[in-house]
Amino acid sequence: MFGGAKSSVALKAKAPIDVLLPIANRDKLTARIVYQGPVSAPVEEGQPVGALRVWIGDTLSQETPLFAAESVGVGTLPQRAFDAARELAVGWLR
Repeated sequence: MFGGAKSSVALKAKAPIDVLLPIANRDKLTARIVYQGPVSAPVEEGQPVGALRVWIGDTLSQETPLFAAESVGVGTLPQRAFDAARELAVGWLR
């Protein structure tokens, strides 16, 4: 969370996520959460944040939208200043 009262936000899907795996490729399962970041505060519960992408080998098996599981308000001035400095430092490394 950028500029939030908390440094992160819990995510959830609208429904349980089921993944069927072929017996031969169980070791090639990869799951990634993708989002356009940094996620800026405030965030309301239920707001779309990103997606869960499940890969089996090189094949995208499933993509499920993820939503904020809780609301996160705007942080205090020192919290927002720290987040801005951290983003500036990380931005130079990218």
